[in-house]
Amino acid sequence: MCCRRNWVGCGRSACHDRVTAIGREPSQADDRSRADLPCHGQPVACSNGRCQRRTTQRRIGASVRRRGMQPSRDEVHAALNRALDRLIEIDQYLLDANCSERSLTHRLAVHLEGEFPQYSVDCEYNRDGFDVKRLQLSERQIRVSDEDLDAVTVFPDIAVHVRGSNAHNLLVIEMKKAAARADLVDYDLQKLHAFKTQLQYVHAVHVVLGYTRAQVLTREVHWQ
Repeated sequence: MCCRRNWVGCGRSACHDRVTAIGREPSQADDRSRADLPCHGQPVACSNGRCQRRTTQRRIGASVRRRGMQPSRDEVHAALNRALDRLIEIDQYLLDANCSERSLTHRLAVHLEGEFPQYSVDCEYNRDGFDVKRLQLSERQIRVSDEDLDAVTVFPDIAVHVRGSNAHNLLVIEMKKAAARADLVDYDLQKLHAFKTQLQYVHAVHVVLGYTRAQVLTREVHWQ
């Protein structure tokens, strides 16, 4: 139990000394004395996992309340286009050198941070609250029946969201280089649909960026 409730389990020596001096479990009448405990109001100091989760959820709630109105569809679309403009301008070397998809998604996430300062912008974020992020998805094939669906661990290329809660999942992005195989693109589109329907992301987009086999720079944005 957390020391905030019964003054034990915290591990803070000052709290232990207080309990020893009183020689009994505290009652409701001792609320004023509780304010003197170093761990009061800071249950994260306790080793109990439930206390840590409650503290995290309170921080999430306070953070969400500070965000105000959610960006509109047009604002989100414009923000992504500006971030892509900066990626092509500033990080042109990554495209010219045919660097990996992860290199491109990381830099796009960096440019998106300035567009969404009220949100967290994460690459390959694999948590749904405190649990592993899973979606009901098929194996990597173009056409499947409902019987082929299974819970698959997913790592979206980029997520613009509030960590620890699905209440403010704003934008999820899957990205492929221009020369990517068609079946990989189809699987990305399937994931984006699942992110919107199963994890309540408001916006989902597939981005194709890079040079084609004919060495033509391609930039395609497909909103889902």
